[in-house]
Amino acid sequence: MSKIINILLLIMCLVINSTSYRDHGMQSELKDEDLELERQLNILNKSPIKSFHIKSGYIVDCIDINKQPAFDNPLLKNHKLQRKPLFERNITERRIQNSSKKSRFILEKVRCPQGTVPIRRTTKNDLIQGKYLFNAENLTQNSALNHFSRLNIKYVSTLYYGVSGTTSVWNPKVYKGQSSSGNLYVLNGEGDNLNKISIGWHVSPLLYNNGEPHLYSFWADNIGNWWLKVRDKDIGYFPAALFSNLFEANEVGWGGYTVTPAGTTSPAMGSGYYPDEDITHASYFKFLKYLNIFREHHDPYPFMIYSSNDAPKCYGLANYEDKRKDLGFFFQFGGPGGNCRS
Repeated sequence: MSKIINILLLIMCLVINSTSYRDHGMQSELKDEDLELERQLNILNKSPIKSFHIKSGYIVDCIDINKQPAFDNPLLKNHKLQRKPLFERNITERRIQNSSKKSRFILEKVRCPQGTVPIRRTTKNDLIQGKYLFNAENLTQNSALNHFSRLNIKYVSTLYYGVSGTTSVWNPKVYKGQSSSGNLYVLNGEGDNLNKISIGWHVSPLLYNNGEPHLYSFWADNIGNWWLKVRDKDIGYFPAALFSNLFEANEVGWGGYTVTPAGTTSPAMGSGYYPDEDITHASYFKFLKYLNIFREHHDPYPFMIYSSNDAPKCYGLANYEDKRKDLGFFFQFGGPGGNCRS
């Protein structure tokens, strides 16, 4: 990403998995691992032009836009920074009154000097916890303890060049080691050639040391870079060079996902309520749209939609399509969680 404060999934991390039969050998390995973490921090945390301590307890550094950590990736050697999408269409969102108490995605304002970007300073704890998140949400993982409830559209007669939607954001009860999210994604390929970007809000106490959600949406342009937008503001992009098979997507989707470590029950998804068509109760995605090859916005056609809910005992999924004209194409998902396997 070129401009984003919270580095979520693109954190370099060390897999700590050492075993020693002698105490001094174990101490030596731990020391080596600690030195390796320090080395990674020195690479990730560039010399700031300016720094801020924000209310959430993090430090945000203003880094020269051309020296941001993303450019350390060998795939981005000689990459020319793109300041904004070359092709862009905005969606005007129709708003409705909602009196429920949901969480709000609030990004503290950090005013960095011209030519710099705000980046949250990475800590040693971020690297250690980032390793767990990567393992838990790895694209190739097929764990019976992780569950999803989603709608998706797959290649029918066209490929997809963007996806958007408006979602409600909640604070589901999540314990350390668990995570619960609502997200949208683009995907192409399969097996070892699978490329995917998944962005949304999630609650992950282990990663953030709090129960606050983070909300995102994203966009695509016509040269292969996948852009992230929040409320029609360009935040940054995933360069096409980072992907082997994602110039376009053969699948896009929206929904919820939970991660559960062994020995615990599954956390709540969304608001913790089952779908009931009341948008003040269950979590939802509304105004679902995808972009075609001409970068035109379209509502999904009902025949294009696939519904997937792998744990109906714990979570629900209800597709209302365009039943509510004030919400566009919409659906609800989520539930209280619990023991989903019995």
